[in-house]
Amino acid sequence: MKASVLIITYKRSKYLRNALDSLSKQTIKPDEVIVVLKPCNDGSEDVINEFSDKLNIKLLVQEGEGSIDAYT
Repeated sequence: MKASVLIITYKRSKYLRNALDSLSKQTIKPDEVIVVLKPCNDGSEDVINEFSDKLNIKLLVQEGEGSIDAYT
């Protein structure tokens, strides 16, 4: 069985760091962490890079405006 985690974030680098830190400390880590990021220059990209050696992170940059675009 494989496990994936989906995180959708916008202007929440502090909380993104907390979530990725918790995932990296799990006894059994997820097979992949998919982060959907709406660009906002709050340092979220730096947080993702910080955990890229601990987790298999796939970054998807949201191109649309609304929250529904993050899911498509």
